[in-house]
Amino acid sequence: MTGKLLATVAAAALVFVGTVANADILRFGATLKGANTPAASKASGEVTAVLDTDQGVLDYTVTYQGLSGPALAADFNDSGAGGAAIVAASGTSSPIHGTIRLNSSQVRDLSADRWSFDVTTRAVPSGEIQGVIRRRSS
Repeated sequence: MTGKLLATVAAAALVFVGTVANADILRFGATLKGANTPAASKASGEVTAVLDTDQGVLDYTVTYQGLSGPALAADFNDSGAGGAAIVAASGTSSPIHGTIRLNSSQVRDLSADRWSFDVTTRAVPSGEIQGVIRRRSS
């Protein structure tokens, strides 16, 4: 190969590798607030998540503070499924961290902003804090 052709091939390979490395990771997040619920709680929280689309694995962390009492449940919900809980979080004590393997329709719904997250307490069993999970640019 000539030097010019080799340089062109090398540059193309770098662009391809950089594109592939970034194309399969999507970032998501949600702000959890009581104002999103009928309870109007002063509690707050945050969900941060990274989806590996090749593996279908969502790695998430949830933090919260100020609940009216201990969390009884924490889960992901799908508004397209009538708001039903689709995946329980790996715990209820802040911080919560876990991984979930998603099927293709769950990946599609998550990417379409149809998922939310809520934390329930005895005082507010419908969810003291909640928020819609949205895709983030970085």
